Amino acid sequence: MALPPAIARPRNIPVLPVSAGNNRISQLSPQPVSNAVIAQQTGAVTDTQQATFTLAAGGTIQVNLSGISFYFAAMTGTAGCAARPINSGQSRSFINYAVGQGLRLGTSGFQKVEVSNLSVTLSVTFTIVVGGGIPNNTYDEFIDKRVIIINNPSSNVFIENGATLSLGLTSRVGAWANSLAPGATQAVTEDTVTYKGRKQIMVSNNDTGQILQVLDANSKIIGTVQPTFTWTHESGGTMIVKNPGGVQTVDCNIGEVYYV
Repeated sequence: MALPPAIARPRNIPVLPVSAGNNRISQLSPQPVSNAVIAQQTGAVTDTQQATFTLAAGGTIQVNLSGISFYFAAMTGTAGCAARPINSGQSRSFINYAVGQGLRLGTSGFQKVEVSNLSVTLSVTFTIVVGGGIPNNTYDEFIDKRVIIINNPSSNVFIENGATLSLGLTSRVGAWANSLAPGATQAVTEDTVTYKGRKQIMVSNNDTGQILQVLDANSKIIGTVQPTFTWTHESGGTMIVKNPGGVQTVDCNIGEVYYV
């Protein structure tokens, strides 16, 4: 049987050129484009940027730094600043920030950050750090390792373990009264001459209806002893027990534990 005739080449279909070298790579292969060229073409920032500004009370400024994350590395004053990233055609709300706080937008990015001074009386000086997002949508992000928070169900606490001595209210030199009249106080001073230091103080309220207050050395309230309850506190120094009522005397007991 005779072979079929040869297929004629269709018209208007060019013959693709082939390079004459030994590697035989097609001359139509695309040339590689570097990440630096891509970043330059898109106008994206590839590095971390930092700037410092001073804002008058109630003042606002637009920081012309683009990226995908920012944080406030330094800030004077206690009022803080409000800030919002700005993108072309997008509107965002202001969020309040303190030093060490910031925001990451993922891969969307922003062109600038608008910052407002929250204080109406004092100027603020702040340093803002902005991280970029090119190449591959990576970014620079603030990490503060001065304090590390871990998920640990238990804590390691140093507890001194040594010989102790317990003292009741009548064991002290110059025994304390076991009752407090209305408005009366009893200063519980630490005995640092005879003993090494106080480990614990206990205040028992034996009344069935009146409270007692525990005060610091400056007569500021730090705790309340409810009726028929005992208040225990790990503390040295001077503490004061007070009957704040204006009518009834309150029976009480005061005890201490000292290291010896």
